[in-house]
Amino acid sequence: MIGELTQQKEVSTRVEGYWYLVGKHLKKHKLAVFSMFLLAIIVLLCVFGPYFTRYTMNEMGNATTDVLQAPSSRHWFGTDELGRDVFTRVLLGGRISLLVGFSSVFSALLVGIVVGAYAGYYGGILDAVLMRFTDIMFSIPVLPLLVVLSSVIPGAGVWKIVLIIAIFGWMTDARIIRGLFLSLRESEFTEAARAIGVSNAGIIWRHLLPNALAPIIVSATLGVGGNIIYEAALSYLGFGVMPPTPSWGNILQNAQYAMTIAPWLVWTPGLAILITAIGFNFLGDGLRDAMDPRLYR
Repeated sequence: MIGELTQQKEVSTRVEGYWYLVGKHLKKHKLAVFSMFLLAIIVLLCVFGPYFTRYTMNEMGNATTDVLQAPSSRHWFGTDELGRDVFTRVLLGGRISLLVGFSSVFSALLVGIVVGAYAGYYGGILDAVLMRFTDIMFSIPVLPLLVVLSSVIPGAGVWKIVLIIAIFGWMTDARIIRGLFLSLRESEFTEAARAIGVSNAGIIWRHLLPNALAPIIVSATLGVGGNIIYEAALSYLGFGVMPPTPSWGNILQNAQYAMTIAPWLVWTPGLAILITAIGFNFLGDGLRDAMDPRLYR
């Protein structure tokens, strides 16, 4: 009997680990859970939806009957000035905007993790140099410089936008990770790893970084929505993804002339940007609350 109780207690302790508790608390955050499902639907629609629509990206309709048609059963989001199906173009534009959002966050995280990890672990002169450089990057006005670099760097592809956003998106991650590493490097498990001869690189990447994943995940989630807005702003200003490749930003730019005569051209990509950005923000807030270590003490 005692053995069975001990075994059940061990199983319960093993199952209710940190990530299990995070999921348990996240389920209580109804807005975050709703946002997660909504974002999953948006991603699935953007990735697979265009394969099931009746129209292609640049398929033009009849010049007299299909131009600037209001939303209908035939064209769910209406048509644009060339008779193209707006629903299909919004889905394809979502692919580009989401690709930019996720890729730029991942690229910025790589830089931020490297800078923050080495600055926080080694400290001293290296920490001072890296953090002063981070402060300088923080002092630069981002959006005007994004516009300048977008016009100077040759090419009009998606990866140019990803690179430009990533260059100016790593500083917050670097500061967060540096702060975590400053405390983690003095912890008992770090001292134990040093005592058994684990290299500094091994301690950083195999022991400290896994213990800093929670705030990194929250920062990445919040960053995706912000970077989608950056891409939309650049494309709207004419410095981002260029037609005929659609993105939510350049669909908005192309529709600005028709705000009064064809408002659906503005509302559909605008609402897609708004819902996606808010969804990532709500999800990030929920993850931040669920991953708070104070909940599990």
